[in-house]
Amino acid sequence: MRRLHIFELHDHDWFPDTWRDLFTDALSFFEASMDLYAPAARLLELVIDGEDFVIVDLCSGAGQPVVTAVAALGDDIAGRVRVVLTDKYPNVASLERLSKESGGLDVSYVETPVDALSVPDDLTGFRTLFSSLHHFDEDSARAILEDAVAKRRGIAVFEFTDRRLLPRLLVYWLPFLVRLLVKTPSIVPFRRKRILLTYLVPVIPVVLCWDGVVSCLRSYSEDDLRGLVARLGDDDYSWRVGTVRSTGPFRVTYLIGQPQAGPAAATR
Repeated sequence: MRRLHIFELHDHDWFPDTWRDLFTDALSFFEASMDLYAPAARLLELVIDGEDFVIVDLCSGAGQPVVTAVAALGDDIAGRVRVVLTDKYPNVASLERLSKESGGLDVSYVETPVDALSVPDDLTGFRTLFSSLHHFDEDSARAILEDAVAKRRGIAVFEFTDRRLLPRLLVYWLPFLVRLLVKTPSIVPFRRKRILLTYLVPVIPVVLCWDGVVSCLRSYSEDDLRGLVARLGDDDYSWRVGTVRSTGPFRVTYLIGQPQAGPAAATR
């Protein structure tokens, strides 16, 4: 199945901020409950060096994926990592809570909007994107990678959705929706609007269903990612592309790029 760049509802400026925050809270609940991005830890271990390694997470949503990955690192490595959460539409309440309740991890956040296509120069560090590259069309995705290359920043992309998952999605998505309906009152931070927009006017379940399916259709395969970096035209970067197993039917597709000092390494 070829990649289809269909719209996701919560991507748009007209989508109410309150709805978007409730949506990203629910998505973080799903990702955290299954530790979907814990396998990314062993990939991050390969790039973390020095005593003060900064990760600038772009398109953080409610912030859970990168925190899950860093929390799965060994204590000696996680203790050397600082995480900065950013988003074009920052879910400030959830980011603030996560920064205070991250189990001893050094997590902070930027309250003002940060566009992954225009990262401020003062946000220096290794860039990550979890569950977010698929929101960008090919030209924009390539621009995100080009900016990292131009500024000599390492960058890592991780996605648990993929187009091959779609035929099996209903088997796992429907039980999740049922669980979400049961667990909604316990999702933190508690919000009365979450109850209203889940049970009385089911906005959040509808958006989760639509955007969940579309996320699979928009996902970049390993070959797609190789095609993106092949056209960047910089041989002084080392790129790794692959897939690691996660929970249940899920796999995490990744793209990791770093500037290198020695001879250019081939994209694998």
